[in-house]
Parts: sequence; C-alpha cells; structure tokens
Amino acid sequence: MLLTYAEAKVELDQIDASVYDAINEVLQCPDVSMPLIAQSQTQAGLREIVRHERWLNWLLKGSVSLIFAGWALQLRFSMFPLLTLAKVQIKSQNKE
Repeated sequence: MLLTYAEAKVELDQIDASVYDAINEVLQCPDVSMPLIAQSQTQAGLREIVRHERWLNWLLKGSVSLIFAGWALQLRFSMFPLLTLAKVQIKSQNKE
C-alpha cells in the first residue's frame, strides 16, 4: 500500500514529505533494511526508486505466490483425467 501511495503521488508530481516517509518505511522493513533515501530526489529519481522497490517486492514475495498458484493449477489439471475416468466408471457401473 505504501508503494502504491508513493507511486501515485510521484506520478501526479505531488512530491512532499509523505512520499519520502512512505518509501523510507518500505525500505526500513525488517526483511528489506535498505538505507533511507535523500529528500532531494527528482520526480524521475523517485519513479526509478519506486519501480525498483516494486520489482524487488515482486521478486521476493510475489513470485512465491505465483509458484503456489501454478502448482495449484497444475494439480487441478493433472487430476482432471483421473476425475473424468472415475465419472465414466461410475456411470458404467450404474448402467449395469
């Protein structure tokens, strides 16, 4: 949420202390622990910082959820032939 807030303010060119606070709060998370950014960044500089942080966030956290989502889809589709076979066998037993 903090990165989204900072990104919106940067894109609207409404850069104030709250933007720096939001970015620095993300950078100071225990699992990140990056140095604080200086409050003299340009819009382009802040945009680059936010994009980099978003990429790192996805890389470290988002890819894990994608792996689980892919695993769940693989399981579902790999089970599909077995479930279809079970339905066919049940139907054929009911006809006898």
